[in-house]
Amino acid sequence: MTVTSNWNDFGHREIADAKELLSHIKSIESYGKVEVQFNTMSGCVFLVDEDYKVWMMNGEAIEEWHNCPECGHEGFLEDMEHDGNYGCFEFQKAIGIVEECDIHYEEYLPSDGCPDCKKLPTLKKVN
Repeated sequence: MTVTSNWNDFGHREIADAKELLSHIKSIESYGKVEVQFNTMSGCVFLVDEDYKVWMMNGEAIEEWHNCPECGHEGFLEDMEHDGNYGCFEFQKAIGIVEECDIHYEEYLPSDGCPDCKKLPTLKKVN
């Protein structure tokens, strides 16, 4: 992977992508120097700060790009639900995608549902 912030390496499309990212820069939460970078292998243009937080365009909105430090799974917040080990689950909790059951106070991923609620018998509808 080759990542550069040298504008001489950017083509017309990459400069247009950078311009769009920069038009949304006030929307990001960063506490340091932010720069535009270009991955010459993938063609992706993104913003990165000195804490290595990354933002990319997701449709018309700028969103943080996440990378699970445990397994390397990456994507926007909506893409970050994945099976992994306990470290992956802790990362998912840290970025806010883990939910907690109001009845059992059990933490779970949205697609899994509460494991304790699944054990409850379902009531059949009586006509």
